Amino acid sequence: MKHEFIEYGANQESQASGNRYPAGRNSFVLHAQGSGFVNDICVPDKMYMFADTINTFFVEPLVSRWRPYHDVVRFSGNASYVMRTGRMVSVRPDPGSLTFMAVDLVNTDEFSVLKSDTVQVIASEKERGAKI
Repeated sequence: MKHEFIEYGANQESQASGNRYPAGRNSFVLHAQGSGFVNDICVPDKMYMFADTINTFFVEPLVSRWRPYHDVVRFSGNASYVMRTGRMVSVRPDPGSLTFMAVDLVNTDEFSVLKSDTVQVIASEKERGAKI
């Protein structure tokens, strides 16, 4: 893994003397990771949910590496969302309707969409016991 060090706040005199951290100056070293990591999401093609019930699922299991300050997951589509937050989404699907959710992984540093995927929501009706 390659690391880069970038120095800020050092003046010309301290660089000429070889002293990287002069006393009395506000200088610091920024440690940046140069590995080139790109995050990823993994969603199934179909999700089975109960109809007319609030189905909640969390974002963390969908993301390869949970980095809430760098990457966010956005939901759209024709699903009836009850609540959408940064960590979870709640859906109440209608029975018998063709419902899709679009899931986007957005990098907040560059405001670019890293990956998009769609999920088909299949709603089943709740029953108690067996129908005879």
